[in-house]
Amino acid sequence: MSGLSLENSLSGRSSEVPDVQRIFKLDKRIRYAQVVSSDGTIVAGGMREGLESLDPPELRAMRIRQFSQNRELLNEWANQYGRYCYSVIVFDRIKLFVFPLDNEKTLFVSVSSSIRRGSIEGTLLEFLNSTIV
Repeated sequence: MSGLSLENSLSGRSSEVPDVQRIFKLDKRIRYAQVVSSDGTIVAGGMREGLESLDPPELRAMRIRQFSQNRELLNEWANQYGRYCYSVIVFDRIKLFVFPLDNEKTLFVSVSSSIRRGSIEGTLLEFLNSTIV
């Protein structure tokens, strides 16, 4: 994971929103990068230009709201297990990285499922640590 440990990854949480265009420049295989507020409002980003979303448009807002509810559960678990750092959700067609930026905003990044998790995970963590700390 490029020398970054999970314990110090994203240790300096900030309310600053990362530059989504810079995230796309990290790797041409990144399909989607979006910052969403806790109420489901899109703060920045979206699909990479020229790519079509796998999500039906009518389901996107609902899925973001559902994840906000899941995040509340993860924050409750943090009382017992320590701070929620990030999640990686692997589907047949994509890998979805979920990074809580602060109590209000979450960064979602998706890549093709064929990409090795470690090859992109370290890159994303390094970028976030260097830009929001």
